[in-house]
Amino acid sequence: MTWHRNYCNVRGGRGTIEERFWKKVCKGCSCPTHDHSKGCYIWIGAVISFPVGYGAISVNSRTVGAHVVAMFLKTGSWPTKLTLHTCDIRLCVNTEHLYEGTRSDNLKDAYRKGVSFGFRAHNGRKQKLLKGQK
Repeated sequence: MTWHRNYCNVRGGRGTIEERFWKKVCKGCSCPTHDHSKGCYIWIGAVISFPVGYGAISVNSRTVGAHVVAMFLKTGSWPTKLTLHTCDIRLCVNTEHLYEGTRSDNLKDAYRKGVSFGFRAHNGRKQKLLKGQK
């Protein structure tokens, strides 16, 4: 990540949410680490550890998903539902690729696209079926 920040010449600093946000977005840059063929704007700032792989930015001393901030900047109000991706790129902040939806919408979209979440037992081992279960 450090290499990419240097390559794209992104610097931190204070400013409005919008100024701070756009300093950390790679929009069609010549960086060899990103494929912009889908039109994604890639977040190159901080990444949160849970849920894994989503961009993060501090807003009023609170960590917020970068894709959520992108929706706020587009609409002028904070999303009331989840902010979902049509492109399935977690670091994408292109508002043309984002929409509001429910957890159910997200699961239906994943099922339709054949995305597997790899559900596992809480302790990380495969659960065994009980007698009579298939």
